[in-house]
Amino acid sequence: GAWKDPAFAGTRIPTVEEFLEYVCDKNIVINWELKEYPMELGEEWAYGTIDRLIELIDRYGDNCLYKVNPSPAYKAGTGRSFSNKIISATNAERLNAAYDAIRATGAKVYISFAPVNLNSLSTVARTEAHQTAYQKHFEEMLDAPVISNFSDYILQGKYFYNSDYHPSTEGAILRTKKLVADLKAQLAKEAAGAS
Repeated sequence: GAWKDPAFAGTRIPTVEEFLEYVCDKNIVINWELKEYPMELGEEWAYGTIDRLIELIDRYGDNCLYKVNPSPAYKAGTGRSFSNKIISATNAERLNAAYDAIRATGAKVYISFAPVNLNSLSTVARTEAHQTAYQKHFEEMLDAPVISNFSDYILQGKYFYNSDYHPSTEGAILRTKKLVADLKAQLAKEAAGAS
């Protein structure tokens, strides 16, 4: 530390465990980024390092960032609309090729929608006709079942926190419940033989 200031001479970087001990009772968000390991140390060393880090994090506890909504009328933008141009023929071709590759592995592909803040929408985008046309475009262009109704994912402003597309913690819970219900309904249809 002497290069920074003579007062820091002899100061050493804390170990990960010392760092976790210090921050465990503080409201701090930590974003761990593990760099590439020196090749001469080998994979066993790298995986051992990751295992040791996970063990330490588990010992001191995980913390989750709680995303709070600034106000029930929250909106980051105004007059947003949805365009069928979002999925061009070229984009659809690329997406469908990716879906085919995914299905070739034995996995299934379903389409749903990201949550959108109602408060940010234009008058036209709030209409059922506009939302239905937008969803129909997805259904026509993409070779995978659309399992959700787009309108179900337009949520009140109170469910967003720093943009019109980032749900607050409550919004994420609501969106997850909707998505789980949509997936269960689709799987039940498939089990009954009607995809």
